[in-house]
Amino acid sequence: MVVGCGAWVAPVPLLELKELGLLSAALAGAASFRPFDRRRDGFLAGEGGAALVLEPVEAARARGAGVWGVIRGVGNAAGPSSRLVVHHEAALAAMREH
Repeated sequence: MVVGCGAWVAPVPLLELKELGLLSAALAGAASFRPFDRRRDGFLAGEGGAALVLEPVEAARARGAGVWGVIRGVGNAAGPSSRLVVHHEAALAAMREH
């Protein structure tokens, strides 16, 4: 099982996001909160979570389940970044690592 969560609604993360200029000032009311609208002025911090259950492909096939994807390898790398964006060289290194 893979589980992840994000908790941005706390004083320190909110201050960091504000200082990076990433939070919406909500100047356009509800229109400020449309993430794919070019008129947006930032984002609203929130909290969320997700879970994904993984199993060996042989076990899924044995019970007749549909296989939606197969993980062929994993990788991890770090490198310089700009704000909250992963540098493309670090992403490429992680993909090549497996």
